[in-house]
Amino acid sequence: MRKIIPLIFLGFSLSACASFQTRSSFSVKRPSWINGSDDHYPNTFYLTGVGSGGSHASAGNSARAEIAKIISSRVTVHDNVSEAEGTKTANGKVKNTFSQSVSQAVAVASQEVLRGVRVVKYWENPLTKNYYALAVMDRQKASISLNDKISRIDHELKDWAETLNTSKEKFGRARAAMKVLALLKAREHLAQELQVISATGQAPDCPIDESKAKARVEEALSALVISVHISGKDGGIVETGVVEGLNGLGMSAVVDYSTKTPDIVIEGKVSSEKLTQLPPPWKWGKSQAIISIENALSKAIFAQFEAQDREASSISYSDAVNRSEISLAKKVSKKIHDAIASYFENI
Repeated sequence: MRKIIPLIFLGFSLSACASFQTRSSFSVKRPSWINGSDDHYPNTFYLTGVGSGGSHASAGNSARAEIAKIISSRVTVHDNVSEAEGTKTANGKVKNTFSQSVSQAVAVASQEVLRGVRVVKYWENPLTKNYYALAVMDRQKASISLNDKISRIDHELKDWAETLNTSKEKFGRARAAMKVLALLKAREHLAQELQVISATGQAPDCPIDESKAKARVEEALSALVISVHISGKDGGIVETGVVEGLNGLGMSAVVDYSTKTPDIVIEGKVSSEKLTQLPPPWKWGKSQAIISIENALSKAIFAQFEAQDREASSISYSDAVNRSEISLAKKVSKKIHDAIASYFENI
């Protein structure tokens, strides 16, 4: 017996099928903004980023990160304003330094700019269940924020540059030199961010003559006499490397200071070992140093730290140890430079 399907049920089925097909064809279509451009947010006025993830939140965060990546990838200043994390005093407390405050100011300024990023659109791929998000940054608003930060740096920069020009006292000049150097680096970083974000691609001119200021910075730092004495059976390579490293950073470091009265005295001890317990084929060597830095006039130790390095060699254990000592000298030189820079901010 032939079954008769009610027309009402058949009509409902056909209608539902048509409705499903319409919704599917509409949902699967990828919006144009996923390719990075949207007519509502033209590149002239907005910086845009597209991200994806398994949820709205992760897609939005990914989109915001894309804008941060665009900015950071086009900023060519990779060195930090200062890597110093603080200067330990004799009682073990850590003082914040000017270099830290400048570095933090740069980080805060960048974060404030990124807080202006908005996620304006989402799309879910119905087949993969993956979410996409479009984030935008208003170029004009971000540029105003960065210009404000640069203006504040410029105000300080002019004051410290004047101090550097007029100060006659050696430590006072060194202090001003360190501050000018930190401010110039901070300014350069923010100016390059502004060049990426601004529609015009221009940053304000520096209020001082940078080349002349850097020459005065170099002159002030080289006037300081730093004596270096690294003891220990394996201290020779590190001692020589530290002297050469500090001289390369613009400071006047010497091993024998009998002809000059030092301003800063660096004492240290180095020990090295062959790591024969590690498996072949590589041969490993390790070196470590304990360093203290003293104000020669006051006899006060203002910084102490430890550093170590491990290197491998395919030739011999002695070669591995030698490599570790050379690498350690570079690390120690940088740490000493940062510690001295931090110290002058607290004088």
